[in-house]
Amino acid sequence: MSPHRHLIFAGFLAVVLAINAAGFGLTEFLRRLGPPLLDSNLTYSALVVDRDGRLLRPFTTKYGFWRLPVA
Repeated sequence: MSPHRHLIFAGFLAVVLAINAAGFGLTEFLRRLGPPLLDSNLTYSALVVDRDGRLLRPFTTKYGFWRLPVA
């Protein structure tokens, strides 16, 4: 291997290790992207609507998720 390839490999390894070190944050982020659990304890975001039923302001759940009901 040439010295140039060693530097590229070392840089790549440093990036992988940095991502791995921040793994908990990444894991939590990816977990939040997944589908919501559809159990009986699922809570929806509180909604503020106008007199015609149009959405004015949604609020997150107590866990910080946006859970809006759909028809």
